[in-house]
Amino acid sequence: MKWFHICEKAENTRDFSHERFRADFQTAQQKLYRSQKEMENNQLTYDLNIDFSQVIDESLRVTFHVTDSKNPSNTKTFLATGNADLSQAIQLNQAGTVYNITIDIKGKTKEGYVFGRTVVDSVYY
Repeated sequence: MKWFHICEKAENTRDFSHERFRADFQTAQQKLYRSQKEMENNQLTYDLNIDFSQVIDESLRVTFHVTDSKNPSNTKTFLATGNADLSQAIQLNQAGTVYNITIDIKGKTKEGYVFGRTVVDSVYY
């Protein structure tokens, strides 16, 4: 993995008001995960497929956060670890509501690198 950060500014000045930033991500690796979702009978199911040929099973930790936009203080959290079933069924109880779903995926690759990924989704029900 390589990250590049480029900063350009007007020459011979301390004026950074015209800075331009660019990040370029390059990797030769396959994706560590794939995410799918399905909606049926007021139930939203997320299915994460982790590439265990790249990830140490025991290091994996997946946290699902579900927030009802009409009541943001009511956030449900679900946790899965290791190579357990990484599917999560979420019951949507309130019609006419936007649900914000955040899925945090953390672990360690077999090469020894710690990684973190976040999937963000909004669903109107």
